[in-house]
Amino acid sequence: MRIDLEITLLEDTAISSDATQRSGHECMSYIPGNKILGCVSAQYEAFGPLAWDVFHSGATRFGNAYPARNGQRCLPVARMWTEKPDANTDPALDKSARDKFFFGDEIVGVQAIRRQKTSNSRQRRGAVEDGQFFDVAALAQGQVFAASVWIEDGFPEIRDRLSELLDDCEMTFGRSRNTEFGLAKCRIVERAPLQTATLGQSISKLRVFCASDVDFGNMTGREICEYLGLSDKWSFGQETKTRRNNSFGFNSHRKLNTTERAVIEKGSVLIFSGPALTSTEVETFKLRCAEGLGAGRSDGFGEVLAEPAFLDAPPLGEEVDGDRIVQASGHVPDDAAYRWALARANQAESETDDRVFLNDYFDQFDWLYRQAIEDATTSYKALKDVAPGKAQWGEVRKIAVKSASAQEAINALFHEEKKAEGLTFGSQSRRVWEFEWEVNDSQPPSFRALLRAYVDDSSDEGDRVVLNRLLLLATEMPRLIANAERERR
Repeated sequence: MRIDLEITLLEDTAISSDATQRSGHECMSYIPGNKILGCVSAQYEAFGPLAWDVFHSGATRFGNAYPARNGQRCLPVARMWTEKPDANTDPALDKSARDKFFFGDEIVGVQAIRRQKTSNSRQRRGAVEDGQFFDVAALAQGQVFAASVWIEDGFPEIRDRLSELLDDCEMTFGRSRNTEFGLAKCRIVERAPLQTATLGQSISKLRVFCASDVDFGNMTGREICEYLGLSDKWSFGQETKTRRNNSFGFNSHRKLNTTERAVIEKGSVLIFSGPALTSTEVETFKLRCAEGLGAGRSDGFGEVLAEPAFLDAPPLGEEVDGDRIVQASGHVPDDAAYRWALARANQAESETDDRVFLNDYFDQFDWLYRQAIEDATTSYKALKDVAPGKAQWGEVRKIAVKSASAQEAINALFHEEKKAEGLTFGSQSRRVWEFEWEVNDSQPPSFRALLRAYVDDSSDEGDRVVLNRLLLLATEMPRLIANAERERR
C-alpha cells in the first residue's frame, strides 16, 4: 500500500547537508524521508498500539520528497548519464549534476537561496551580538515536492490513520524553524506508479537504480547478490556506476547526531551480471527491490527501482523548474502568519524612512563634530571637553529606550527641572551641549539646538517614531565620532 504526498513550502526551508554547527552550510536539494518521519512522530502518542508498527517494526517506509513536475514525482539524475569525475573535474559542476532531478526528457532543478542573518544582543537593545553574523542556505518558498509512504499489506489501520493525519496538515522542516523558516503544507494526492521493465528469465544483466541513498552496511558484493536472491554465479561491481558517501542526521529531541552510515548515493546504478535466471530468482529479486534494500528504510533509505525503462533514454531536454504555487493577485489571506508578515514589512519600511530622516541631519552633526575636534586639537583638550562624547550619547540612548512617550523624552533631555541620569545640561555637560559654533544661517549652531530640531521635526509622526529616531541617532553618533577622530589623525 502506498500514500502519495504533495508538500508545498510556505516558507524558505533550511535543510542543511551537514548537521554540525560550523559555518559554510549547504542546503539539500530535497526533503529527506526522515524529516517527514520526524513530523509524524510528533504525534506518537496518538497512534496508541499502532505506534510500534509505524515507527519500529519496519512496516512503514517514509520516502524522500523530490521536486514535483506536472504533479508527478521527479527522480535523481542517474550517475550513468554523467561522466566519471577525475582530477580535472570541477567539484562544483559534479555536485550540480548530483543535485539535479529529471522528469521525462527534462532536467529539473530546485531554487535555493542564501539569506544573511544577525543575532541581536539581549543586553544591548537594537545592537548586534558580537560575532553573530551568519547566513542560511535554504530551499525557496513556493516550491512543490512529492513524496510517498509505503505500508506493508495487512496494516489497513495504519494507512487509514496516516491518511487522516497527513491530509491537509502543516509540517516544519530543517533549521531555524522558530525564525521564519521551515513551514510547509502537506496533502494527499493520487499519482500513477512508475513503470518498470518486465524481467524475463533469459536476462543476463540486471540494473538497479537507487532512487535514494542505500545503506548496505558491511555487505560485500557477493553478500549483496545473495541478499537479492541471485545465485553464486552472479557478480556485482564491474560495470556499476555509483558514488559513495558518509551520511548521518541529527536528532533534535536528543540533541545528538544519529548513527553514521556509509551509503551508496541516490542516482547510482547497481549492475549485476550472470547466467539465466530461474523463476524463483526473478520473483525474489522483484520482491526485494519492491521492499527496498539495506538498512534505514523507514528513514528514506533503500528506495530502488529494478530495470527502469528510463535508464536507456537519458533526458536531453532543457533544464526547467519544478512545480511552484502562485498566489492569486486578488486574494489577501487573513491569518495570523500573514498579519505578522505584513507587520514586519511595514516595520522594515518604517526603518528605511527613519534612516532617510537621519541622513538629512547627519551632515550637520558631522560638521559640528569636525569643528569641535579641530578646536580640541589646537587647544590640547579632550573631545568630551568641547563636545558631547560617546558616553553622553549613551545617556541619550537610555532615555530613548526608557521613555514611554515623546514628551517624556523631551522633558528628560531639554527641561532642566527634569534632569536625566548623566545628561544634566548643567556645568561642564551643559556647556558642551549649548556652545554655539560658527555655522551658516540654515543650521542650528549648538549640539543642543540641533538635537532639539531633530526631535521636533519628528513630533508630528507620533511617539513611536520620535523614540525610534532618537534611538537610531544615539546609536549612530558614537560611530560618527570615531570616524571623525580617525580622519583627524
